[in-house]
Amino acid sequence: MFYVGETIKGKWNNNEYLILEKLGQGGIGYVYKVRDKLGNVKGLKISDDINSITREFENMKKCKTIGIVPSVYEIDDYKRYRKTFHFFIMDYIYGYNLKQIMTKTNINLKDILGICIIILKNLKKIYELGYIYSDIKLENIMIDKNNRKIYLVDFGGLIDKEFGIKEYTPTYSIASWGIKLKHDYSTSMIFSVNMLMTSMILRKEFSPMIESIKDIVENLNKLSLDSKFKRIIINGLYGRLNDTDEYILKLKQLVYNKDKLNAKTSIDFIDIFFKGSIFLFGIVLIICAKNL
Repeated sequence: MFYVGETIKGKWNNNEYLILEKLGQGGIGYVYKVRDKLGNVKGLKISDDINSITREFENMKKCKTIGIVPSVYEIDDYKRYRKTFHFFIMDYIYGYNLKQIMTKTNINLKDILGICIIILKNLKKIYELGYIYSDIKLENIMIDKNNRKIYLVDFGGLIDKEFGIKEYTPTYSIASWGIKLKHDYSTSMIFSVNMLMTSMILRKEFSPMIESIKDIVENLNKLSLDSKFKRIIINGLYGRLNDTDEYILKLKQLVYNKDKLNAKTSIDFIDIFFKGSIFLFGIVLIICAKNL
């Protein structure tokens, strides 16, 4: 839609942004890496759908107190070829999403646990603010190699917790697997995080259209995992867990008990993927120290 080298100038604020790279696109718009006139690199999301762009901008503002939500700065219009587009500016994340990382290398099991603890704690914080982050998936979780932080991206699907979820990825939605919720939204959050964990451990994303929870459990049983850890995962996948605090505590205990984790499930050097820039376990240790 827009090209590298094009300058997007806001109609109201008159700020200019030079497009450096296309980062992606979705159902409602495009995301670009841009540079402002002061040389600062930012992220820009643009669409002809004013309602969707405005909603996502406001959603991110609502969650600005959550540590894993990128900051947003301004929203404006851009007129191009007699057509008006709408965009907002946010932090640019120097890093990779979990799916990119997973396809390049195995992630150390302790790091997987640390990442999932952080994600669940912050999903709970978002819920306590009155909202549900509905579109959990590997692509929407990014690791910033410069700031050593984990971020959630794509807040277009953030909804008021009183309303039904409309936007989701079937793999990470408990309803897609035919499991009836016996408890509140906590069960759904734990399921989503369990499925993230399972995808990273098995290095595969499962589809409810062609597979079942039983198939996933059979794959997990082929690994030499600690029996208590395996039981936590399986119970979460079957929707049997609903206490997020207890679940997080159990994962923490596994993180800090080295003997319980089998190092054979993965390699340790994720910096092979980051070309020596970071070591993910360092990220987990730093963030866990701040957030756990």
